[in-house]
Amino acid sequence: LAPVSVIQPVSGCGLAVLCIFSHFYLKELMNAVDWMGIAFAGVGTIGVGAGGEEQKASPISIFHLPWLAFVVAIVFVILNGWLRIYRRQRREQELMESEVVEEVIYGLESGILFGMASVISKLGFVLLEQGFSMMLLPISIAISICCSGTGFFYQTRGLKHGRAIVVSTCAAVASIVTGVLAGMFALGERLPSAPGARLLLLLGWLLIIVGVV
Repeated sequence: LAPVSVIQPVSGCGLAVLCIFSHFYLKELMNAVDWMGIAFAGVGTIGVGAGGEEQKASPISIFHLPWLAFVVAIVFVILNGWLRIYRRQRREQELMESEVVEEVIYGLESGILFGMASVISKLGFVLLEQGFSMMLLPISIAISICCSGTGFFYQTRGLKHGRAIVVSTCAAVASIVTGVLAGMFALGERLPSAPGARLLLLLGWLLIIVGVV
């Protein structure tokens, strides 16, 4: 099985197509800074995917999974708290138009869930290969489907009032970051051994961060 840290970045290459579609068909206005940020994130996505390499499955510690779930829960609490504070400020200022903060938060939340869905799905297959009960496979797939469905719910909420380009870009970046970090932490995936591949991976991460900021 290919590493999640490779599959997730490659899946984000559809951002370029989305940008063209949103700009020309949905008539979403984009300034130069928006295009530069999306371009950096897109190139970084390709770099992360190109820098990945296939790895052999390593032993998984079950004790890492509760910590992973705890970290994801904390991130969601922080994001939702930020969203509530922002909405309260908007109501006090009587602002009706949706702004970029809501688009970013909903995009990040959906992307985290998409990334976790990929990690949990692969986790079931890895545990099966290591001799665990076959019941863990359908359970992990069911949890993965729930994560994906909830991710689509958050993404739809963001798309309802925000721009498709911003929401989907944040979702793709969050999905990549979640997939790579959770893959390394929970699935034992490692940085590439080849110096060139490692450089591409780190450069891709840098471009993604710059693009989002």
